[in-house]
Amino acid sequence: MAEACVDRLDALLSRFPVRARMFHSGALCGVTDFSQSGEGGQLHLIRAGRLDVIHSGRSAGLEVNVPSLLFYPRRMPRRFVPDQRNGADLVCAELHFDGGAENPIVAALPEVVFLPLDSIAGAGAVLATLFDEAFSDNCGRHVVVDRLFEVVLVQLLRHLLEAGELRAGMLAAWRIPS
Repeated sequence: MAEACVDRLDALLSRFPVRARMFHSGALCGVTDFSQSGEGGQLHLIRAGRLDVIHSGRSAGLEVNVPSLLFYPRRMPRRFVPDQRNGADLVCAELHFDGGAENPIVAALPEVVFLPLDSIAGAGAVLATLFDEAFSDNCGRHVVVDRLFEVVLVQLLRHLLEAGELRAGMLAAWRIPS
């Protein structure tokens, strides 16, 4: 059953590709505003440290205190407030979904996905390689990290499909039956 779900996800991603571009790797030591422009999303991978996330116009924020993933499929202004003493190490990418807001993947996702990294089955090796590349000075590291972000996104979508955590839309019909 999981194979059929993955095949459908493969077909959907072939028709509506996504491209990632790393825009930050390293320590975040001060308050940072993320006010993305355009229709794309952003994916933040927190390797270490603690930070609070404040979403503009909302009373409740998020507290990140373990290695985590924060995925914003659509524009959503937010502020990251890292621990004052230790900061936080993270890698961030902009995501461009073909079809923009009309993309069925984007339409099926919640405003924000917040998960501990260790909860994404099978992603450990990819995440380790992504962090190694992102925090190195290797030639071609940006290209490698961009592709690894795309792999992490597919693993995340697979995780969300299997957990039934998608809203109504094209992807929700493809989730694995209970």
